[in-house]
Amino acid sequence: MSLKVKVKVGRITNLSEARYCAGMGVDLLGFPVGEGGLKPEEYKKMIDWVAGPEFVLEAHYSNVDLKYITDNYPGHYIEIGSHQLDWLKDKSLNFVLAIKSSEWVNLYGDLMAHQNIKFIELLEPSKNEATTIRSFFPVLLSDVGMALSLNTGIALIGSDEEKPGIKDYELSEILESLETE
Repeated sequence: MSLKVKVKVGRITNLSEARYCAGMGVDLLGFPVGEGGLKPEEYKKMIDWVAGPEFVLEAHYSNVDLKYITDNYPGHYIEIGSHQLDWLKDKSLNFVLAIKSSEWVNLYGDLMAHQNIKFIELLEPSKNEATTIRSFFPVLLSDVGMALSLNTGIALIGSDEEKPGIKDYELSEILESLETE
């Protein structure tokens, strides 16, 4: 199964959702890690049951350091916020930068030097900024209609499980609409 565009589902905190998204062909699964997020052992148990998508360690929600993340959470990308730009100095890692559209103007010059930024996720998408940014970096937008019209990736957010195995898949309608024939 494949989707029309690149899709990231973030804030995944349960195995049911991780497996559902993987089965639907989601490209990137984002897991909140560190302080207030999944504990390393919870995360590792979860990813052992998931195949296909790449894993994004969503570190911008917490106040942990980069070494703690890399020592405790295996993944493909680390998602950071504008307050963590110094992490980009580690050229051996790949990053997703989560910013507001309004931050782009002030960050543009600094970001051009970093080849290890693989995606920019716009938290408050603006069509003008998204159009500009996609000329430099792959973009992920939470606004599905805007993402499809601009031919960018889509960033969706997972939801909590009521009980293990009992979940209302709010994402199902969106993901099903993005399936290719």
